[in-house]
Amino acid sequence: MTNKQGVWRSSILGFALLGLTLAPLSLHAQNAAKPDNDYFNFIEGAVFGGVSYYAPVDAGIGTKYTTDGIIGVRMTENFWNYFGLEESFAWYSPHDLRFQHQLTPTVIPALNIHVREAGLNFLGYFTPRDSHIRPFLTIGVEGVVWDPSGHAKQLAGALDPALGFGGFGLYNGAQLRYGAGIKWQVSPRVGVRADLRASLGGNPTVGLSTSQPPTGGYYIPGNRFIQGLETTIGMSFYFGHRGEAPKAPAPPPPPPPPPTARGPLNGGAISASANSVCPGEPVTLTSNASDPQGDRLNYQWMVNGNNQGGNSSSFTFNPNNSGTYRIGLHVSDATTSSVPAVDVSAVTVQVRQYSAPTISGVTATPNSIDYGQTSNLRAVANGSECGGSLRYSWAAAEGSVNGNGPGAQFDSNGVQMNQGDRSRPQSKAVRVTATVTDTRGGSATASTDVTVNLPATARHFGDIVFPKDSARVNNCGKRILIEQLYPELTANPNYDVVLVGHIDSSEVPRRGSNRNRTLDHDRVLQTAGVLSGGGGTCASLDRTRIKGEWVGATQESEFIPTSCAVSTTAPKERRGAEVNADEAKNRRVEIWLVPKGMPLPSAARDAKDLPDAEMTRIGCPK
Repeated sequence: MTNKQGVWRSSILGFALLGLTLAPLSLHAQNAAKPDNDYFNFIEGAVFGGVSYYAPVDAGIGTKYTTDGIIGVRMTENFWNYFGLEESFAWYSPHDLRFQHQLTPTVIPALNIHVREAGLNFLGYFTPRDSHIRPFLTIGVEGVVWDPSGHAKQLAGALDPALGFGGFGLYNGAQLRYGAGIKWQVSPRVGVRADLRASLGGNPTVGLSTSQPPTGGYYIPGNRFIQGLETTIGMSFYFGHRGEAPKAPAPPPPPPPPPTARGPLNGGAISASANSVCPGEPVTLTSNASDPQGDRLNYQWMVNGNNQGGNSSSFTFNPNNSGTYRIGLHVSDATTSSVPAVDVSAVTVQVRQYSAPTISGVTATPNSIDYGQTSNLRAVANGSECGGSLRYSWAAAEGSVNGNGPGAQFDSNGVQMNQGDRSRPQSKAVRVTATVTDTRGGSATASTDVTVNLPATARHFGDIVFPKDSARVNNCGKRILIEQLYPELTANPNYDVVLVGHIDSSEVPRRGSNRNRTLDHDRVLQTAGVLSGGGGTCASLDRTRIKGEWVGATQESEFIPTSCAVSTTAPKERRGAEVNADEAKNRRVEIWLVPKGMPLPSAARDAKDLPDAEMTRIGCPK
């Protein structure tokens, strides 16, 4: 017996057994009286399980799928008496794929394939939808995915890379689904059903060629169909019904009681959530008025005699302006005018005054600081009782402010000063502003000035060096004095220049010799002559702006070399005038720029005016 014949016989036997089971139950259901509620399956959900079979396809390499189980769910909408729509989804239907003709040296074993189906079917019933037993025919379409298991992907890839098992589905497509079935509604909410359905769809090619390759090899034709058969049985759950049986009419209402004497209304009192608020803060007022007969009441609220609010026992008052408000209430019976209305005693609500914040003063301590120092800031601010808490912020025209409270600190670093000219004191007033803001958005600002000072300072311009045992300023030194130092002294007339002469230890005179006795002295005078001698090769600096000191081999200040390379061409020196700055750094003249009236630096503390007669004799050194 073939696999297909076995499936058909199993399906027929299953339906026969289902018929034998349903026949006595159906007879019992038909003989039993229908329930009071005439239920029908307007919306029906079902779970099912069964057997799934696919016929072999004997073409190319040939495919054959093993018969296996199937599990899924269905949802039916019975919109009409004899017709319905049904959506189904089968998520579990594993089948082993076997190739009927093995054309490779290695025999490919069975590969597990999961068939997943999502369908839409049209149902035609033989009995109306209020029947307990409903045989039906069905036809529709399904989307189907043939999805290999992970193990099948690994096995197929290892055996033969031509098998296209790498993606989600070997074949994704549609198939025609048709068949028949029967439903039995066991109870108003639960039933059973059995289905026998066949399918016709495209044959999966499992990634192989769909036509025979010219060089030979295995393939699966792409234009073939595969036939399937499913036998399932499941349980249904019903939702919706035609309607409840008519209820017994309600008993007539009792006769109205005889009229009784009406008493006056109880006006009660008004309670307020607050009696003192700020503008914009709501106040909820509530009345406990009542009617002794329990009649409904009408409410009319009044603010300072003007009607406001709705017809309710509570009223929310939202004042926008300060002042005193009297809130009263007029209460009347809503069912009869025979009961006199009452006016409830008014309550008083005080709305306080709001005013924007103010700043009474901003101070800086100290209010005059040197550049780089800080000053402590303080703002004294006042807010109104309706303004809430105050927020502080600070800003400075230059520099920066640290802090966001009533106290902060001004940092003078960053204030723009002329750092390139320290020949005279500098001072700048910087405006610092405090701003306060309350919770209502009101704000105030106030400012103060902090004076930032940058004192004048002496500056070590640099040193020029000399050949051993020589006081003559070479060409490099002259270029430094004339092209670099003299323009700066001209541009800054507040600077004086102080020259400090040195010799190194090898130039100290031996006993009995006086050849180097005035070498440090002469180096200062020669340097001053280049600055003030005038003429074609010297500058014309006012000699009164030059002071000098000679200290022998004492080296109190650090050597600061200068460069004469102010152009691409270095100055040409006469023989013996070349100087190595590293070797001659102690044979030097220090050059200091000192603001007028400022104490001399310690390295030139004994500097004095140069001897006029000697300077006249020297003139412009060659």
